[in-house]
Amino acid sequence: MKIIVCLKEVPDMEAHFKVNAQGTGIEKEGLVFKMNAFDECAIEEALKLKEKFSGSVTLLTLGPETAKQTIRKGLAMGADQAIHIHDPAFEGSDSLVIAKAFAKVLEKTEHDLVLTGVQSEDGVNMQTGVMLAQLLNLPHASLVTKMEISDDKKKATLSRELEGGILENIEVMLPAVFTLQTGINIPRYPTLPGIMKAKKKEIKDFKVTDLGLSEAEVGLKGSHAKTIKLFTPQSTTQAQILEGSEEEAAKKLVQKLKEEAKVL
Repeated sequence: MKIIVCLKEVPDMEAHFKVNAQGTGIEKEGLVFKMNAFDECAIEEALKLKEKFSGSVTLLTLGPETAKQTIRKGLAMGADQAIHIHDPAFEGSDSLVIAKAFAKVLEKTEHDLVLTGVQSEDGVNMQTGVMLAQLLNLPHASLVTKMEISDDKKKATLSRELEGGILENIEVMLPAVFTLQTGINIPRYPTLPGIMKAKKKEIKDFKVTDLGLSEAEVGLKGSHAKTIKLFTPQSTTQAQILEGSEEEAAKKLVQKLKEEAKVL
């Protein structure tokens, strides 16, 4: 099987974030970046399929030059090669622009299956994967928690998570695009031999012009969604600790809800 895994470099969510001077994003200087956890599960699932059916796993990402470290981790896990779209013209691109860029690459890249995480840890938009499927005119399924491919590699049997904790079992013909939930597997750690091999694996670089796109179609110019203002919410009130026994505290709470909050 020829499997493509779309991934993203994201900041460590444990970091202390600051809004940039323009108020349009976060200050990136000093931040530590890593592979999106949802995409890491997608790589693991692709590698398991490669081990079962043979074939290849190709990583596809869009991001700055620093995203190479994320790509190298995926290659060290066992992926065979990677495609890196990086160009300053993509700065500020929304999910649709990113999906268009991925689609341009995949139109010229042979694939039986496209996998990606259901969302990124930073944007949490849950859009790129399903938009990509639409642009490629491929069937898709999102929020996948379990996946099995038939022996003839023509069909996938999936479990996907719906609202309220309900699971849906479906069958999808391949090729297709699936977005995966964390918990579908436990991603492997790169081994030392894997890390050494990753240094020799091919990473193809693409610019805007290589994709057949103009600068007017990407970045802020080509995006439908734009960040108007980003800010840290300011606290206007302080918490109150109600002293006394549970009964006394409950009475004080009811009184405050009636007289001060006026919600009772």
